[in-house]
Formats: sequence, C-alpha cells, structure tokens
Amino acid sequence: MPEVFITTDCRCTVNVNISTPLYDTSIFESFSLNRHEVHNVTFNSDIQGGPGTILSNKGIEIKSDEEISVYAVNSQPYSTDAFAVLPLDTLGDNYYVITWRDEAEFMIIATERNTTVNIVIAKGTYITYNSVTYTYGMTLKITMNSFQTFHVHGGPDYSGTRIISNEPITVISGASCTSIGLGACDHLSSQMTPVETFGNTFVTINMPNCNRPVNFKIVASDFNTDVNITGLASVSLAEPGDIFLFRIADSSSKLVSSTKPIAVAFFTEGGCMLISGDPAMILLQPTQQFAADYTFTTIDNPTNPFKNALTIVVPELEKGGLILDNQPILAVWRSIDGSGDLQVTDINITHGAHTIYHVNPTVTFLAVSTGLSSTY
Repeated sequence: MPEVFITTDCRCTVNVNISTPLYDTSIFESFSLNRHEVHNVTFNSDIQGGPGTILSNKGIEIKSDEEISVYAVNSQPYSTDAFAVLPLDTLGDNYYVITWRDEAEFMIIATERNTTVNIVIAKGTYITYNSVTYTYGMTLKITMNSFQTFHVHGGPDYSGTRIISNEPITVISGASCTSIGLGACDHLSSQMTPVETFGNTFVTINMPNCNRPVNFKIVASDFNTDVNITGLASVSLAEPGDIFLFRIADSSSKLVSSTKPIAVAFFTEGGCMLISGDPAMILLQPTQQFAADYTFTTIDNPTNPFKNALTIVVPELEKGGLILDNQPILAVWRSIDGSGDLQVTDINITHGAHTIYHVNPTVTFLAVSTGLSSTY
C-alpha cells in the first residue's frame, strides 16, 4: 500500500495537515509531531499511477508550520521501495528522467494552475498518449493544474527524456516492477532533482548488508560532456540526455567527475545473500549538494522488520566531528578511489527517526539511509 512517513528534528510541536485536494476531498488528516516522532499515513492503492499513460488528479499535499522530513513508500509483499520527498522550494522546471530498462515509468505532479509541460522524448523510447505515439526528438505537450498528475508507463527505458515546464513541478522516476541481476522484480522509485542541482563530482556507494553488484546510470545535461569513473572508464556524452551505464561488482567506492553537470542514479542488484533484497533505486547527490545535517526515519514494518543502515561520505579530516543521535560515530572507514580527502563507511542503525550532523556547521557530507529485508 502507498504510505508516507513524516518526522521532524524541531525541538517543538509541529502541526501537519495532509490531504488529496483533487483525488478525494474527504481525505484529510491533521496531527502534531514532537522531535523524532514518526507518523505514517496509508492511502488506497488507487492513488498510485498506472497502468498506461494518463492525466489524473492524484497529487497529495502535505503542509506543516515547521520543517519536517517526508518519505513516500510503496509497501507491498516482496516489493517495496521508498524515496525522500523534496519540499516545494527545491523544485524546478527543467528535468531529465532516469529509469531502468524494464517496466519503466515516471510521474509529473503540478504545483500551480495552468502549468505547461513539454516532454521531449529520448533516444530509443516512445510515449503513446491519446492514441498518438511520440518518438525520439518529438515533444509531448500537456497542460496541468495544481495537484494533477501525469503518469507515463508502457514504453522502453525513458532515461534521457527531458521535461520542461513554465512552473515548478515534481518528477518521480522508477519502474512498476523490474529485475536487475538475481532476485525477483521490484518496484523502483526516486524523486528527480532539477538540472540546476546537477553536479560535477559524485561518489559511488554500495548497498550495505548486501554483497551484490551495483549499477550506475549517468545522464548528461549539456553538449560534449566528458565523464571519468576512476579506474573504470572515461566517456564523452555528445548531447544533453545522453546516457552512460556502468557496473561496480566489488565493494569499492569510486569518484565520478565530469566537465559539465550530470546526474547519477544508483541501481542495486537483487539477490543479497541469495534470499534477500530485490533491486532498489537511489538518486545520488553530487558533492556540491552535500548537506551539513540530515533528519530521516526508517520505514516501519513490524511483522518483517528491515535491517537498516546508513552510508556516510565525509572528508577524512572531519569524520571525528560527526554526531548521530547525540553520539559520536564509531565506524570502520574506507578510502574512495580517485579522492584524496573523502572517505566512506556503512553503519547499522536502529528503527525510528534519526538526526546526523557535524559539530562544525560548515562541514558538509553525504548520508544515505537504506533497509534490507528477506521477506518483504
């Protein structure tokens, strides 16, 4: 079932309202949160997109009087994925889609009335809408109002498809159920970030507690973009929307650098310990977008709990200043191929809400939360 999990780091009482303004006006919930409390709301499965390509009214509005963290979860037996929901002030009007090869899909959510959206079809794919098939280089134009959703499903891998609008929009990419490597097919989902947040330097990570290869997909945002993956490959992407896929089979982390801004998505393979974990998708943040603190929550599933972990990337000289839930972090750190100053670690964490920060507020770092279950 689709769910949202909400928490806060505010040392106050936070008031939250959640509703579906167009989908069902009877859905409205108001509640209060204190620091590190977690509240989840479950929706009917009909609010999900698909099948096919369709314009509908499935947007969810979440409003609060203080800062909160929000996670969207598709929770089904043997197929679960989640992503952090970005606040309105981080949205943009220029995106590239990244999906996997099979059962690919994406969704656009409008935030303003009379939003014009232009979808420029990438190489090797197509979108059929209202009995018209749009192929490479063609533009599918739609007009959307606040909280309307446009769900696209049914064509091959949409990676490199560009979405441009005259108002801020949300773009969510993924797959209805796809297999990568071993294991069964799984739902994939991740919220895309606008081109203005793309970067030139990334660090590849692994899936903690899962001894399986990881695939990474790069999308270019400009012409003649040169990309170097330390120890693996150097490639030139000629046009905006061009894609490069690479795979890391061991436990190493590598520096990815580019001459022009790119986005990088992480796709872990299934079959962890042969019986655990189907594929998962994460949109990686460039080093230029690392933050000084993170508040997040794990996903609750009491009958089949997840083994939760946190991956951290931080400058080597600053790792002693990290504080997780008011405690210093004790961990085994690893070097990153191609980086002279960054290091990475994975630590297991307990279920619930957490806050990680650095004692020096000018120090930025990456923190990625993941979970693994053998039966859910």
